[in-house]
Amino acid sequence: MSNPDSPDSNLPTSTGFLPGLSRAGIMKFLSFRKRITSITVLRVTFKTDHNLMTTNNSDWTNSGSTFAKPDWTSGNPSNPISHEQNKKAAVQVDLQVSPPNAEVTDGDLTGTFSAGQFKPIFPPVKFQGGPVSVSVQMTAPLPNQVEKLTDDIRWSVSTTEDGPFEAGSSLSHTIYLTMGTPVNAPTREAGITLKRMDRSVALVGAAGSADPQAIAKYITGQFPGYTLKPDPAVPAQFHHPWYMAMQGESESGCGAWPAADYFSQEAECQAIIRFTRAVMLQVGCPGDMSIVVVWADPNNNATVMEGDWDAGSGGLDGVTKVVKGKTWSATLADNTSPVKVGQLFDPDDLGLNNYEACLKLTYGGTTMYYGGGAGDYPTKEQVITCFQALCWISIVNLKNGNQKVRIEQIVKRY
Repeated sequence: MSNPDSPDSNLPTSTGFLPGLSRAGIMKFLSFRKRITSITVLRVTFKTDHNLMTTNNSDWTNSGSTFAKPDWTSGNPSNPISHEQNKKAAVQVDLQVSPPNAEVTDGDLTGTFSAGQFKPIFPPVKFQGGPVSVSVQMTAPLPNQVEKLTDDIRWSVSTTEDGPFEAGSSLSHTIYLTMGTPVNAPTREAGITLKRMDRSVALVGAAGSADPQAIAKYITGQFPGYTLKPDPAVPAQFHHPWYMAMQGESESGCGAWPAADYFSQEAECQAIIRFTRAVMLQVGCPGDMSIVVVWADPNNNATVMEGDWDAGSGGLDGVTKVVKGKTWSATLADNTSPVKVGQLFDPDDLGLNNYEACLKLTYGGTTMYYGGGAGDYPTKEQVITCFQALCWISIVNLKNGNQKVRIEQIVKRY
């Protein structure tokens, strides 16, 4: 006989009620679970972000601060990130589970994005009342191309005991897909900013190729040619066509980056190449890149020479000789006007060059020289053919106070 004072004394023992369950099982059945009623996403942090890009999107200067983490917080717009193409993105998601005393249950978190889905790295996930953090990654790599992705991520949770939940969306994610880790360009073009990243991804993506050689050709090809003359259409602060301070001016803090807004105004060859290198490095483009200058030595049978532009070595600047009391200067004449000995030119009518600046790019066992507005070549000996002649010139002072350039000697024609 059962004890009438026992709390389960009146529970039936026959198989007519919940057959097969013990008294303890029946008690558990009759108890009420503290169920989860809602799950809300609070924060999203990309763990595979390069985390190098600064906030400046207003001008070309190297300024701003690195974007703070988390990348998205409820009620705020998402911070942009950069991420290597063809790699899986990994994210930490912070959620709030209600009510605070909801009991634990296994569950699965899914993030749906235009480029794929996010799933837990270590399933199943334990969900219970209060804050819950879940590490997820994409089930497939991001696209294998340089591009800008923009979309919301919709988060949903399916639990074992409490059913499915829509956890909300993290809004307006921007992911810049790069070829590799972004790299700071040397000197004037240094800096990885939002404005620079946005333009670089657009340019490299428009090249339509994963081959760095094709990318270099495409970017240098955005300039119709090169120029040695300033264009008033370019704000003076940028120092067109050199895109660097000259004769005591103050640096703009932008280097050659503003050239992105003034392709049709062209630029000096070295500025075109500095811009090209900076864009390629901004997206982590592979390959061995350097800026070199190519010229010919008038004192050594016009031997073609190559120097390091960043180190300030090379070129015909300061190469002179005195002939019968007159100073001659060595120069490379471009194809502006045909030259012949004794001819007088207005300095503005004859393109006089100390060198041709090139991006020297080695990738996949191939080396190419990309001249700034002057074509691309497999050797430095072919680069020099972008000029019409290596000459000795002198400056002639006219009685009216003007000056002319006189071709004194043609060392070699190309």
